[in-house]
Amino acid sequence: MDKNIMIELNNAITREHGGKMAGYWSLSTSCLENEYCKKRHAAGDTVCAKCYAWRQLSYQATTRDKMARNTEFLTKTEILPEQVPFLNVTRFRFEAFGELANTLQVKNYFTIAEQNKHCTFALWTKNAFIIKNAMEQYKIFKPENMVIIASLPTVDKFDSYETAAIYDSLRNNGYSFIDKLFCVYTKAYAAEHEITINCGARDCMSCGRCYTLGDTTKVINKILK
Repeated sequence: MDKNIMIELNNAITREHGGKMAGYWSLSTSCLENEYCKKRHAAGDTVCAKCYAWRQLSYQATTRDKMARNTEFLTKTEILPEQVPFLNVTRFRFEAFGELANTLQVKNYFTIAEQNKHCTFALWTKNAFIIKNAMEQYKIFKPENMVIIASLPTVDKFDSYETAAIYDSLRNNGYSFIDKLFCVYTKAYAAEHEITINCGARDCMSCGRCYTLGDTTKVINKILK
């Protein structure tokens, strides 16, 4: 076993978050290094154009450099089960600062989750197709202790009826591994279309909806900050 990989993985974890993620650990890459993120950010009409992680990494050099190293590591190095450290937490987030870039990254995240069955992992992604491709390429399945949340790149695009239909369509057309759909709205649009905001807490630890296995909430709605 290459112990250097375990050490690198252990160092890649973020153990101190502020704001709504206080108390959580995460493993992330960099949105600044992700081609999908860069294209969506440049589009100007997506939620990515107002990405908090993009802003944070732009002025926090230490975090920016760490996430850049993580991108290189997690997308190019295969992590074996015996190289995964024990994570002494019950909830863990994949991608607090970045996004899925390739299928090896998905395989690595699945391996990490499978080796820490005591913990619930949540992954937000706008690139669910990469998960689908990874499952087909490596013949792997989503770990039972992982929640996968498909995040729409749009703002103020669909009402509650439409997002529920999108969720069902994804689940019925090759994306049954998706557990929830994440949507972002402005306050005005949400009020006009009577959209229930169920991600309004500033403290994920006290809410925990996204990290709860078996939670029946299909669509999570948040106000754009």
